[in-house]
Order: sequence, then structure tokens, then C-alpha cells
Amino acid sequence: TPQTTFYFRIRYKDADGDPPMNGYPRLRLRKDGIDIPGSPFVLSPFGSTTNYITGVIYVTTITNLSPSLNYTYFFETYDEFSKYNQTTEIDAPDVNTPPQLSWTAERGYTSDGVEPDVGCTLSTFTFRIKYIDVDNHAPKDGYPKVYVLKDSQLLLDATMQYVSGLYTTGAIYSVNVVLSTASKNYSYYFVVYDVLNSSATTIVSSGPQVSGYNPQLSWTAETGYTFDGVEPDVGMSSNVFTFKIKYVDVDNDPPATGYPKVYILQGATTIQILSMNYLSGNYDTGAVFSTSTLLQPCSYYAYKIFAKDVWNYYSNIISTQGPQVKAFLEGIVLDPFGQPMQGVVINLTGYESQSCITDNQGKYRFYVTAGHQYTITPSSFVYQFTPSSRTVIATTDIQNLNFSRIGGSPVLSSYSVSPATATPGSYFTFRVKYQDYENDPPANEYPKVKIYREDYEIVGSPFTLGYESGSNYIDCIFYSTAVQLNVPSDKYKFQFIAADIYNNLAETHFVYGPVVNTPPQLSWTSETGYTSDGVEPDVGDRQTTFYFRVKYIDADNHPPKDGYPKVYVLQNATTVQILSMNYVSGLFTTGAIYSTSTKLPLGEFLYKIVSYDNLGFESNILVASGPTVNNNPPLLFNQKLEPQEGTIFTNFLFEISYYDADNDAPATGFPKVYILKDNELIKDLTMSYFNGVFKATTTLQGDEYQYYFDVYDSTNGYYRTQMFFGPKVSKDNPYLFDDTISYSFGTTTMSYTYSVKYIDADNDEPKQDYPQIVIYIGDKEIVRSSMNYVEGNFNETALYNYSIILSTPAKNYSYKIVAYDKHGWKSNEIVKSGPEVSGYKPSVEIVSYTQEVEPNHNFVVSIKYIDFDKDPPADGYPKIYFYLNNELIKEDVMEYVSGSYDSAVFNYTTKFTTVSANYSFVCIAKDKFGFGGEFVTENKNFVVSTPPTKPQNITFYQDKINNVVTTSKVTLKWESFDPDTNSKITYELWFGEEPNNMKKIYEGENTEYTIYSLDDGKTYYWYVVAKDDTGRSTKSSLFSFNTLNMQKDKVFNYPNPFKKGQTTNIVFYSDTDATAKIYICSLFGNVLFSDTIPVTKGSNIYQYDGSGIDFSGSYVVLIKINNETKKVKILLLNK
Repeated sequence: TPQTTFYFRIRYKDADGDPPMNGYPRLRLRKDGIDIPGSPFVLSPFGSTTNYITGVIYVTTITNLSPSLNYTYFFETYDEFSKYNQTTEIDAPDVNTPPQLSWTAERGYTSDGVEPDVGCTLSTFTFRIKYIDVDNHAPKDGYPKVYVLKDSQLLLDATMQYVSGLYTTGAIYSVNVVLSTASKNYSYYFVVYDVLNSSATTIVSSGPQVSGYNPQLSWTAETGYTFDGVEPDVGMSSNVFTFKIKYVDVDNDPPATGYPKVYILQGATTIQILSMNYLSGNYDTGAVFSTSTLLQPCSYYAYKIFAKDVWNYYSNIISTQGPQVKAFLEGIVLDPFGQPMQGVVINLTGYESQSCITDNQGKYRFYVTAGHQYTITPSSFVYQFTPSSRTVIATTDIQNLNFSRIGGSPVLSSYSVSPATATPGSYFTFRVKYQDYENDPPANEYPKVKIYREDYEIVGSPFTLGYESGSNYIDCIFYSTAVQLNVPSDKYKFQFIAADIYNNLAETHFVYGPVVNTPPQLSWTSETGYTSDGVEPDVGDRQTTFYFRVKYIDADNHPPKDGYPKVYVLQNATTVQILSMNYVSGLFTTGAIYSTSTKLPLGEFLYKIVSYDNLGFESNILVASGPTVNNNPPLLFNQKLEPQEGTIFTNFLFEISYYDADNDAPATGFPKVYILKDNELIKDLTMSYFNGVFKATTTLQGDEYQYYFDVYDSTNGYYRTQMFFGPKVSKDNPYLFDDTISYSFGTTTMSYTYSVKYIDADNDEPKQDYPQIVIYIGDKEIVRSSMNYVEGNFNETALYNYSIILSTPAKNYSYKIVAYDKHGWKSNEIVKSGPEVSGYKPSVEIVSYTQEVEPNHNFVVSIKYIDFDKDPPADGYPKIYFYLNNELIKEDVMEYVSGSYDSAVFNYTTKFTTVSANYSFVCIAKDKFGFGGEFVTENKNFVVSTPPTKPQNITFYQDKINNVVTTSKVTLKWESFDPDTNSKITYELWFGEEPNNMKKIYEGENTEYTIYSLDDGKTYYWYVVAKDDTGRSTKSSLFSFNTLNMQKDKVFNYPNPFKKGQTTNIVFYSDTDATAKIYICSLFGNVLFSDTIPVTKGSNIYQYDGSGIDFSGSYVVLIKINNETKKVKILLLNK
């Protein structure tokens, strides 16, 4: 670390025994190849010896080195006779403070590095860690990493991404991971390397817990719940039905809120959805859930139960039939006096058969299977009951299935009054049916009818009814009477009463009726204007309000029905309006006046008036013709003519305002203005609507005129104005025409000449300083000047011009020319745009070009031509010039591609055959006016060359299949060629133990390179970059090979056995660079062959061809290195 004290030692030896020069030996300590501050450092002798022949130790210490892996050092010295020597430069020391990892202390990350701690296989788990490096070193590429383990085995690793913070105080890194396999045995740890390869690793932490198993449902196996999930299996609508289920989730996840759920069905229809509640147990071994409900009677219930856990993993669906909920059928049996009857036998038939006896309350009840038809019959040899039986379908509990014994009091029915409605003084017949099941006749003066009006019994009531028809009282006898009702009312009601001879009473309920009423009458009011009809006025227009009035008379003093009387207004037999009339004054009995009003469209109308009183009696209907609605003609006013006087070139404006009381639009083609001369029509003009008035314009020949306006409205109403005088048209106003500019486009250096022709029919010359020209840029006036006479006669054509240099570039120049003749008559004005004046020098921007191209392939240059005047390039521009070795070889015009000239794209495409790195080009442009001259781009260089072919690996490996090197050295070989002739290739060889951390170890023209001191049991990576002499390069694929994982004390050979004349490879390991002696011995120890070879540290190979051996058999190989001997058996086959 930077705080470490480093000790440096060197032995100084001198064969002559000469001591070192003063200030020596010295240590040179370098960082990135440059001496650090204080270097070189003088070393001090260690110990008391001064024998320089055998050697004296010198030392020094250094602390507080800044972090780096690029330190190197060497020692140097002079002896006292200035003889110099130095050691090899050594790559050391490495100075660095290892990084640290810690939890981020954010919410959820105070004691671990993952959130959430619990999730499912669909969850995203976010791993976060804080990286701290006091040296402010960034992590190495690809780090920090999180390693996720499952069941203690590595599952995955993921590179984390920077989030925020400083390296010195803590930078937070994060990565999201989805764990698709459910498990509670996940764990993880974090690893990081800084850019100097110092590392930090966290401990292995448990988590997260990942759920992914679907929960399972089953019956609870409790009493009553062994084969289903409800108790009781059969019950009544008053019973509580309890559903239970066992929920098992091997993830130990609880169910989602509201689950498990019970779906209760009738057939295919779900009638209830119930959430179940936790009762007991663990989720992973089985938790019992329950819910209860009441059910209506039904014999075909079914239910299904399912659940999902908190992660939305669904369970199986468990379902079955049940429960059965029986319905009850009940009622009461009453005697003729409405008292309960005990002991009556009640029989049930149908889908099931049962019997029961009424209790002391007269009640009975049957419990039956729901959904079927049943018939209930009271049984007795003595009594009859009404009804005699009841048939029902038991879809639910049914009450009030009551029976009454027949007998006792008489019965009154089929009661009526006729007619239901009549006028006062009419007779009304009241009729009733009398029955007595014991055949008892009515008591004297019975039956009777009671009649009430306004809840008060009328005079003479009750009225005795007389016999009408019938033979016996059991079947029925009809009785009736006629009563005259004189008082009008709709509040009559009546009731029949009777008693048999035993004074058993009977009566009907009250029945409302009859209605005694006189229909209302309508008549004209006899007011002024309403003596013979009901509307006033009889004639009007569409703005007129028409008032309808009628007299309503009701002798019974009944008001009209709501919304009445009504007026029905008709046109051509079609009802166009229905109007409800409003009360004005008067009594209903003598005549109440009603009125309403409306406006009507054009035409002739008739109307009818009808009413009903509040009892619904209709009045007579009054019908009359009228009213008639006429049209109002339109009106024209506010006429205007501008100007009153003008010339034959003047556009005269005629204006008129239009008004129509009926809001009718003008007819098509109107209003019109008629222009006359000497009372003869010259022309008529249809006028156009604009800003509230109608307008028309025209020119006229010289003379004096008159005019008038007329109009038809859309309903054929007509109006014409008086005759007006004007306009007066003069023919001697001057006129300007044929204006020109010498240049429509130009530059700020050019002179522009404006010309115009002046003519005056009276041969009048222009007023002094006229014609006059005004020049503008946009809305700003920049020049106002008189124009100069050039030639011509005023009554034919006189030419005037004006010249000026426009020094301001602009595309929005405009001008105005006007003249007056000597009498002050004004000419027309000429207002036009132009010219467009350029004043900006164009420029060229090189957008792209092919920097490297192969011979005979397309070389493409793209430029942007920029002219803020939007002037196009001059003919033959932009140009492009090509150079080779600074000599011009080609020039041409570039091709337009797209865009306006303030940003226009031009391209040029060509091919080259000569290989060279010394090509260049420039582009030149100018605008069509040549303004500012030519613009020349900077010189751009490019290369024409074919890159070398991709280098191929042709290295020989001892194990060709697995690319294994059996020795500690390897000669890497490759091949590549350059398709271009006379091109030289230079190679770079890159080598390393990690594909992302490789160093260049060779650069030159050779196609092979030998590497020594390879470590055993490693994988090495390498690649080659081939570069031609134009600088174009090609990189090879990434190659790799493995070194043999050689046991240091082991010797082996291959192939084994081998034949005489072939070779076998004897592989062995040496701890140092040394000399090895090879012995081939018989099994008895006789040396048959020996050899001495140099070896290097690491794996070595010796090729033996069987020399010294004549016979097939086993032999011993002895290898002796530094007094250590290793051996192996080999087998020789001579056949």
C-alpha cells in the first residue's frame, strides 16, 4: 500500500577489491519509465564487512509511494576508478490500496445487498453494493460482479452498473436479476478488482428467497370434510353452510388477499363468490381456510374453490356437487269465520308424497326437494275448502299456502253499476250476486246498496235490491235496483250489504262510481273581434302575434282538464301548431274566458278549439278559418358610391344595406345595381355580401351616369330605390404600365435600373418630380426619388427610368411607382416585389469522404454548399481536385444531390488504381454571380490500398486437437499476405493470460515468435495485427492454447509403445534452467543409451528414436537434473 515501507538490497562485488565511488551504489526507482522525485537514492552499507571481493550488502528504504503498478527499478554503481555497471531493470514494486465493498445503507440495503429479500420467479431482484477505493481507482472493466449461488453452486454472475457516488467515499453499483427457478437456498457474494488488479470480496450472504411453486388445495379430512368441502350436505334455507379447504404452498407463501375463493353455482350460473378466512395451520404443510353463508332452496348446487398466492401463482381448482337446500311449503287452514282449524289432514303429492295435520294454530309445513312441482290438498269428509288444492313449484320457501272452509256467512260478488257515466237525473242500475253455501235466503229487505257522494250517504240510502234471477242460493241469486242520481259528481261510491236469515252478515268493499256529469261547452267570447271567430287579427305578417280566445262553460262548475282548452292550427289539412290556452276571467258555470297567442309562417290557416273537463268529458269542437299571414317586402337603404368621380381605370364601389322585417334573405342574384347613361341601361351588377353590406365594383367608360338598386326577398317580396346620380368618369387620368427592373437577381455591387411607361390621353405631362419611385426592404422605406425622362410622347408612351446600386443584400426588396399629371390627376399605383440582391460569399463544408478505399472501389466525397443568399453555384462548380504525391491527377465537377442552396448537398464518386497513402483532395465553389470569388476547402488526405488478409494461425502444438503445448516454450506462427503488389507487411503480436488484458510483445516483419517460461496448467491467448506500408491493418481472430498441467515429479512419454525407427516424446519437468542427462536402461539397470541436453525451467520434451535398443520389450528411462533423478518405463515394439 502507499503506507508500506519497501526495503531495497544489493550486493556490491569487485574482483579487484575496489570500493564503490562515493555516493554509490544507487537505486533508480521509476514510475511509468520516469524517475520518481528523489531518485536516484544512495544506498548504505549493511553490516561491518568491507571485503568487496566477496561482496558488501547495501540497503535503503522508501515509504509513501503513490499507487501504481508501473514501478521499475535497477541499481547502478561506479567503482573508485569510474568503472560502471548496472543491474537489469526489474518490474516492481506494485503499490496499491485494495478496494473495499460494503452495504449501501440505503433502505432495504442496510444489512444485505439485495432487494426484495423475498420474491417470485417473475420478480426483478436488485443487487446493490458500495465500492470504496481510497486511491480513487475505478473498478476494473466488468467489475464489480455479483455471484449468485443456488444450493451452494454457482448459478450466474452479473456485471454491475455505476449508479452514483465517488470512489473515495463510496460509489454505488447496481444490477437487476431475474431468478427463474424457485428456491429458498439462494446465496450471493460480490467481487471487485480495481484497475490495478487489487481485489475485494464480500462474505457469502443468504437470499433472496424465490417462490415459484403453485399452491395446492385439498379437502381438510376433518369430520364431514373428508370427501367434500361443505357441511351440512343437506339443510334448509335457515341453516348456515360452512365451506372449508386445506391450502398448501411449499414456498410457504400466504394466499393473495381475498383468497381462497368459493364460487357457488346453480347450474352454470355463479350466484355467490365468497372469500375464505384463515383458521389454522402452516402454509407449507397445510393451512385450513373457512367461510359460511346462507343459501336459498336448490337441489342442484355445485361449488368450486381455487386460490392464488401473493405472487399470483394459481392453485388447482377443486369442485364438487352440493349442498342440497330443501324448501318448505306452509300455510294456515281457517274456518268460515277466519279462525284457525286444528286437526285437518293435509296431503302432499308430486315429486314426493307426505302428509301432516294442522296444529292448534291451524298451521302445516312440508320440507321438500327444491325445484319440483307439488300439489297440496286438505282432506275432509265433512267440509269443503277453498281452494280445493294448491299446486306450486318449490323453487324457494313458500308461505301463505292457506285454505278456508266453505260455509257460514253469505257471499256477495259480481257487483256493478250501469251506466258508469250519465248526466244528472239519469237512473243507474246497481246489481249484485248473492250466494249462501248452506242455501240460506237473505233476511227481509236484504240485500241493500249504500250510495255515498263526497263520503256522505245520499238521501234514501241504503236502497233495498229486488230479485232479478236465479234458482237457489248455493249457486247464486242476482238482485238489483235502479236509483236516480240528480247531483253531478265524480265522487260517488257504493257498497252492497246482506244478512242471511240467521243474521250472518256479508258486505262488499266500496266501489267508486258512477260519474254524474254534464259535458262542457265552447263558444266565441262575443268580445270585439271575437263575435264570429276566435282569433284576432284575422290578417297579419310573420311578425304579428295572433291571439286566440274562447269561452268555456261547464254547468257542473268543473274546470277544464290540465292543458285544455287547446287550439289546433292547420295549414293545408296538416296540423302545424297545438296551443294550450290559459284562463283569463269568468266563472265555469256562466263562461270562463281562455286565451293563447302565437306567431305563424306565411299562408292561410284554419283552426279548431276543443276541451275536456277535469272528469274527461269532451266539449263541442269550434272550427273557423283564419288567420291569413302575408309577406313584408324588403327594404334597401344607406346607398353609397365611392368615388363619386374617377377615371376609366377607376374601380367604382357601389354599396347598399338590406333589411327584411321577416328576416328573409335576398333571392339568388339580388340585390342588383343598375347603371344607366342618358336613361338607358348600360349594365346591371349582382352585389356580394361583405361585412354587413352588399357591394359591387366596376370600371366605366368616360361619361356621366345614373344608378338605382332593387331586390327580391326569398319569399318574392320586392323593393326598388329611387334613381341616384353618378359617377362622373374622366378619361384623362394618367396611366403607368410596363414597369421593369434591369435585373431580377443580382449582387450588392450591381446597378439596378427601374423603368416605367407613362401615358396620358390628354397629352398632359407629369407633375414636377413625378413619376416617383419608392424602394423598400420589407416594410422599411430606403429610397424615395423622382424618375428620369428618357423618351416618347405623353399621349402615346413616355419612358422613365431610375438607376441605383443596392448595397444591402436582401430577398425582400419591393417598390412602388406613382404619378400625377400637371392638373393633379393621379395615376394608378404600381407595387411589385424585387429584385433579389445577394451579398454573401458562399462556403463549402466537407460532410464525409472515404478515408480508406481499395483500388478500383468507389471513393465518395459528400460536401455541403452553403450560400445564405440561396444563390446556386456558378456553372462548372463546385469543383473537386485530386492529388497524388502533391501532383494534380484529376479535376471534375461535383453532382447536386438535394437541398436548398443555403444547405445543398453535392457528391462526387470515382475510382483509383494506384496504391498509395499520399492521396489528397480539395473542393472549390463560387456562386453564380462570382460574389466574393472562390471558396477553397482545406486539403484532405486519404489512402488507396487493400488491407492485408486476416492472419491465420499455423502454430504447431504437440496436442493438435486440444491445442496443448507440452513444454514451457512455444513458437507462435502465422501467415498473411497483401493483395497489393510490392507492399510490405509489419506484424504486431499481442499476448496474455486474459483476453481483455493483453500486451504487445513483438513488432516486426517475422511471421513467428518464440515465448519461453510458460507456466504449467494455464490457458494463454494471442492475436496478430497485420499492417501494410500504407497504414491499413487487419486483426486476426483471438487464438488460444493450453500448457500441460504437469506434475513436477512425473515423467511420461507418448506414443507408448512405439516402434524402432519411430520417435517417442519423453516429457519431464525441471525446476530450473539446467543440464539434463538422459539414460535408457534395461530392467536390470544396464545403460543402453545416454544423452545430455540443456533444459529450461518448466516442462521439457526429449525425442527418443530407440537408439541402443535392439529388442522389443520394456525399458527404463532415467532423467537426472541437479542430482535429482526421475524415471519412467517405455515399451518398444520391433515388429
